[in-house]
Amino acid sequence: MAGILITRPNHDQITTYLSQWSEYVITLAKSRGKSVFDLFSTKAERKYFEQYLESKKPNFLFLNGHGSSDVICGFNDDVLLDEAANSSVVKGLLIFARSCNAGEHLGQILVDKGVKTFIGYSKSFSIAINNHYVFRPKDDPLAKLFIEPSNLIATTIIKGNTVQEAHHRSLLEMRKTLSEMISSDIPNKKDYAFALYNNMIGQVVIGDDQAKI
Repeated sequence: MAGILITRPNHDQITTYLSQWSEYVITLAKSRGKSVFDLFSTKAERKYFEQYLESKKPNFLFLNGHGSSDVICGFNDDVLLDEAANSSVVKGLLIFARSCNAGEHLGQILVDKGVKTFIGYSKSFSIAINNHYVFRPKDDPLAKLFIEPSNLIATTIIKGNTVQEAHHRSLLEMRKTLSEMISSDIPNKKDYAFALYNNMIGQVVIGDDQAKI
């Protein structure tokens, strides 16, 4: 049975949004009979992350948190993965990192260490937020335009499709949303469209694009 490890730090507004929107992915995974290891809030720290990798041996990691070209972070920006990652622990994993810039440099390092496939972003991953919904992020229609296409990556993989299919479906959804956004009358639509386009062109697959869980 495929095991899925999800990190959901919630120490600031952005991570709280990503954390709450990841609940849809958790619900789907459980409905499909997957084992889900949910590192929520303070459990999204390196000590717990490494313990779960070694003891539970998941084959799919869905990582939410801040990042850079060299690191993927968890709660309070505790570094979860960097170039010092243990190759024996990450070997064979399929990783989706919803973190800024991790696909620029770190993704290739992890694949070189034995990760089967890394999907993430070579640029900053942007979302927009409507301040009327800060206390109920999952109801935020503006954030939905950015987060739902990236959720599609995780849900498509969980449904048994390849990484390439997940990547393609996410890109199609972003293109559709971008087109609707440009023709809409929402305020600041040029800024939002640019941010979503940046997500689209920054989404990358490194390694085996035919990998499945």
